[in-house]
Formats: sequence, structure tokens, C-alpha cells
Amino acid sequence: MSEKGALSYGPLGKLRGVNVSSYSKGMVFDPIGLQPFGPLQEEFRPFGELSSEACIACIRSLGFNAVRLLLLLEGCYTPFGKLNWKYLDGVISIARLCNRHGLFLLIDFHQDNYSRRLGGSGLPDAFLPSHLRQSYRILPHLGESWGSQPLLDSDQAECWISFWENQIIAPLEDWPCLPVQDLYVDCIGKVIQALQERCKIDAIDIINEPCLPEIYLARFLIMNNSHRIRQLQEFYIRACTRLKDYNIKYLLIEPFNYDVSYITRFRLGLDGFVQKLRSVIPSLDQTRLVFAPHCYQPLGRLGPSITKILRNHQKSMRKGGFEQMLIGEFGDTTYGRVKGHQIMREQLEAFKNNNLGWFLWEFCPTYQANEEDSVIHYRITGDMRAFPWNGEYCSIVYPDLEPAPIFSEVVEEFLKT
Repeated sequence: MSEKGALSYGPLGKLRGVNVSSYSKGMVFDPIGLQPFGPLQEEFRPFGELSSEACIACIRSLGFNAVRLLLLLEGCYTPFGKLNWKYLDGVISIARLCNRHGLFLLIDFHQDNYSRRLGGSGLPDAFLPSHLRQSYRILPHLGESWGSQPLLDSDQAECWISFWENQIIAPLEDWPCLPVQDLYVDCIGKVIQALQERCKIDAIDIINEPCLPEIYLARFLIMNNSHRIRQLQEFYIRACTRLKDYNIKYLLIEPFNYDVSYITRFRLGLDGFVQKLRSVIPSLDQTRLVFAPHCYQPLGRLGPSITKILRNHQKSMRKGGFEQMLIGEFGDTTYGRVKGHQIMREQLEAFKNNNLGWFLWEFCPTYQANEEDSVIHYRITGDMRAFPWNGEYCSIVYPDLEPAPIFSEVVEEFLKT
């Protein structure tokens, strides 16, 4: 216990990291014109045309000691199920820069809303039911419905049902014919094997914000979700069984995605998980398992406080049997400068008081629009300096790598502790 009575998280409690996404994640909608569905991302270029060396050096010079590097499984593979070395070489290049600069490297297998075809990002067409493999979802109004898609989109629910039930879907040409969870685990395993032979990886985030299908139309409020609890845990057991022998120190386990702020006052899926996993893999060192929730407050003061959110996350950690916790994402400046800065300061104070390591959203110097476009297309004011939340432009630096106010006025002081 710390002097303040908070839990101690050892080395992970010292992490002060930043998410690196940008081009590796991509805009989830086309905000200005209706363009044809684009080809898959062949290159990994999280800093666009900027120098990767300069950007990683900037992250280090600002005081961060860790990077959460977002990978899209769609980018890691060709349409024919082979490793996409053009993309992976870019990942390796940036990973080596992180290694050289002494940054803790967390590889995040990122998805949001399952697939680009559903207005999100992450999984290749091989993971979609066959009738959705030609879909092209353009979200209206600059993508402002992006965050509520799991609540409103039946296709989202269908995809996640097939995932959690580990269904075999019609295989694409040259892709393995495997149940969809087994295919996911096989795919990330091959990527990690390829990467760790060429660079040092400290941790893996197995899947970003896994989604409960019953979020759709809020059905979880009236349904028994015990089968989803079992399925979520079985998925992580399957993944850890595949990943346990790789030279990766930490395996990050996330809860269902709408638990990021306990807005819906539910928590499902991880009670007793570590004990169940160790019954399958007795030799696994449980200190490698890290409970890795996210912290966002999209409703501002209408939702629970950061103190309440962390209390619930810590309760979930203990019930899951985890010894370690890490905040994989937090931060949102789209309330505007005054309110956004106040909320983020409260979050950082809470993390500090609870000895928690964290990864801020985000280091993204590549998105840029001129002032006129900012007002017309993104409704950005000179004070706000951010896209709408669903565009996720919350960068701590500008395209010239100069710190944004959110860094200099809020974040910087917490990197000195």
C-alpha cells in the first residue's frame, strides 16, 4: 500500500504513456465528400509525412516513458490472408525507435466498431459475415453517431454475436477456415511472432474495447448476459494460451467496452478470470496479466466522477483476481479548453493518487485543416482546437510538434511526478 492507502502497481504504476494512432487508425468517416470505399492500409505511417525519428524523440523529450502503438489487423494482412510486410516493416521501424529511446512499448490490436465497412476500423473482411463484406457504412453528420453505433446498428450486434459464439463464417480465398475467435488469435499470434523476432515488445493489448452485442438497443438491461461473461473469459483464455510463450512481459485484458466510465452502471465478464486461466495454464505467472480498462467521461458532470470510475475499476480488478491495473486510454478535450482541461486534470490527479500508470489519448500531429475548413467542416474554434469527439482529434501536439495547450497547461506537470 502507498502512503495514501492506494494500491501499488509496481513498475506499471510508473508508466506515463501516450497513444500513437493517427494514420494507423485513420478517420472512421469521410467528413467532406462521399468517396468510394478505399483500399486497405498498405503502409503503417502513424506520423504521416513527418519524420518518425523526430516524432518518437518528441514523445521522449516531452517526458513520456511509454507508447501504446495502435495496429489494425486489417493492415497487418493482405486480402489473401498473408502477412503484409509493407505494413509490418513500418511497425518494426517505429518499434525500434521506441526501443532506442527507452520507451516502454505496448502493442495494441485496435478495433472500433469492428470494421471499416461498418464505419469503424480494425478487422479484415474475413471476420465479417459474407453478406457484409461489400458494405460501406458512411456515418452521417461528420460521424457524430460513431460512438453510439453499438447501440444503434444491428450489423454491429450480428458481428459481435458471431465473434463471441466463435462461429465459423464462410472463409475468404486463401484465409484459414477457422472459427472467428480462433482466426483472431491465430492472426495476432503470427503478427506478434513476426514482430518480436525483430524488435522488443513489452506488452500486448489483446483486443481494444471488446463489445457486448446486447448493447444494441440496450437489450442488456432486460437480458441475462451470463453466457457473454463465459464467452469473454473463454476468448481471453484462448488468446493467453497462444501468447503465453512469447517473450512479452505483460498481457493486457480489457473489459467490455461500454464500461469505460460505468455510465450504464454495468460490469460484466471478468470475475474469477485469473483463477480460471491458471486452472488451464498453471505455469502462467499471474503478474503478467494486467487489467486494462479505459477512462472517459463523455457525459461530463452528468456521468460518474473519476473517483467513482476508478473505484469501480479497482473493484473489477480485485474480483477478476488481477494484481495489476493500467489505464490504457483516457482524456477528451472536446468539451472545450476550460471544461476539458478541468476534467483531464481531475483524471490525472486521481491516477496519481492511486499510483496508476496511464496512456493518454493521443499523440497525433498529422491531422490538420486550415482555419476556414476547421469552422465549416469540423466546427473547431480557435479555443477548442479539436475535432468533435468522434473524429478523435485530441492531440497533445500540433503538426509542427509544438505542444498544444492541453499538454502545457495540464499534462506536463504530471510527467514530473
